[in-house]
This record gives sequence, structure tokens and C-alpha cells, in this order.
Amino acid sequence: MLTPRRRRAVYISCTALIATVSLFAFAQNTTTTPPQRARLVLLSAPRSGSTLLVEMLRTHGDVVMHGEPFHEQDLRASRKDGLARNVTVDDAAFGRRRERPQELLDALGRQHANRRVVGFKLFSKHLDWKRLDTFLDWATHLILLRRDDAFAQYVSICLAQASNVWAAYPGSAKHDHVVSVDAALFDTWSKHEVAFVETVERALAKASNPPGVLHLTYERDLCAPHARRNTMRRVERFLGVATDRARADAEHLPIKQHAVDVRDHVSNFVDVARVLPAANASKPCVEARRRLDVRHDVAGVDWLGSTPPEDPRAKAHAAAKAFMRSPHCKEGGPGWL
Repeated sequence: MLTPRRRRAVYISCTALIATVSLFAFAQNTTTTPPQRARLVLLSAPRSGSTLLVEMLRTHGDVVMHGEPFHEQDLRASRKDGLARNVTVDDAAFGRRRERPQELLDALGRQHANRRVVGFKLFSKHLDWKRLDTFLDWATHLILLRRDDAFAQYVSICLAQASNVWAAYPGSAKHDHVVSVDAALFDTWSKHEVAFVETVERALAKASNPPGVLHLTYERDLCAPHARRNTMRRVERFLGVATDRARADAEHLPIKQHAVDVRDHVSNFVDVARVLPAANASKPCVEARRRLDVRHDVAGVDWLGSTPPEDPRAKAHAAAKAFMRSPHCKEGGPGWL
């Protein structure tokens, strides 16, 4: 029979053992269970504000935001479209990103630099649409960024191809180009982009565990500087990170490349507008400005490398030369995908 002193000693020993086991179990749980991190895919298309949104997200201390890791070219070292925060991935996995995207997705997800969000942007041309489910299964959050004005978006793509400049920053050189547009190629391109969005929406509807989705548009949420701050607050709340941490007005952010309506850079706009309702409905997302007629009014626009002369006949001649020199946009034509 145990004496009172012996029973007390046994009780103390058992209590200490239980406390030790509980502390060990707590330590195991805290060290083996990683914190939940958000995995973001920004689904967009060129010339819709995706670079601006990526750069704004990069100013947030809880976000690792990559550029275009699934681009057909190797852009890993690109400041704009490359990998962020000194992240590196295995060359073999990167080389198989089109056939086996899961390997690159896993590699990006592991290298979070102790940030709460890891993400990248993805265009329709970056993936085989049959593998879209792989990206949606990986993502916990999806931002679907679109541009309502499809014609302005298409012309902006054509201008970027003509100048080979895809983003402008404060102090960048001005590029005043003019292009001609084929209505049939625009129709092919626009149908392709619409089909991609419909494919994404169908895949989300069928997914057993779909990611959260935030819909943004360039015109409403990104074009006007005063709207960007509210947009970033929405994005921060959507991702579950601290608000007012991202900078929507940082000095290094890209700026709008075309200060005027992009239709003023289409040499054959009058002809295109006759057959394209989208061209007639296109509106600039800046305040309205007087439309330029490249056939008769090229004053003040440095399309030809020098200020056009004032003589009306010389101006008309310069306008005709500008029209003839304008490259034909091939987006939507053979080999564009």
C-alpha cells in the first residue's frame, strides 16, 4: 500500500510526463505543418495591364510574384517577365514546362521565400489548353484580367510588335508608330481570346475544388491612376494579406504607352471601321481627344522621324508615306500561336 507521500510523488511524476508528451506533440505539430500559402495564377492576355498588376504585387512584402515562366521563350532572367526574388528552378523541369507543367508549378510553389503568396501570370498562348486543369488544381487563387475594348487591345499588341517595346516606364523613349489592321485577322484573334475565357470558365465550373476567382478589367480597375489604389486593396483582401502594403503609385511602375486613342495609330482605320463594329465602339480609357487623320493631319506626330512640314501638299505627301510605311499587323495570322 502506497503511503501519502509516495502517492504524491507518483502523481507529480505522471503530471510531468503528461506535460512533456503534450509539449513534444505541440512541437511536432508546429514544426511539421507548414503554414498555408496562397498560390496565385493571373490569367490575362497581352496589353491588358498584366505587367502593371504584377509590378504592383511585387511591391507587397508578403508576395512573390513571377512574370511569365511558361512563356515559349526562356525569360527567367528578364527583369520584367522573369522569376522574382532570386528564385531559380531546375533547367530540366523548366525545359519540360509545356509537356509537364506540374514540375515547374511544384518548383515555384516550394520557393516561397517565407512569403504568404506565390504567383505568376499566364496567357492563353503559354499553355496547351488541355492541361488547363493542372494550373487550376495548383492555384488557390485566380485573377481573371480582361480588357473590354478588344480592338484597342489588338492595336496595342500590333504597336508593341512594331516597336518591340512591351512596357513603358517613366523616362522611356517615345515610340510613335502606325500600323495597318486586317479585319479578318482581328476577328481570328478576338475569337481565340473569347474561346480561352470560355474554356477557363467551363473548367472552373467542373472543378471539384476550384480556386477563388477575382474578375478585373483594364478599363475599370487599372487604366486610370485613381482606380489602382482601390484595386490593390481588393486584391490584397482577396489574397488574405495585409492591406495598404502594395504601392499603386511606386515610381518604377510601368506607365500607359499610348497617351492618345490607339485608333489614331491605325493607318487604315476608316476602312476597318466600315466592317468592324468593335472598331467603331472602341474608346480610349483616357479623356477624349481630337482624332488624328493620318492622310491629312500628321502635324506634331513624329511618325516619319521628323516634324512634318507645314505646307498642305507636303503634309499630304508625308501622310501618304506614313500609310505606305505602316507595317501590317500579323497577330491572328499564320504562325501567331
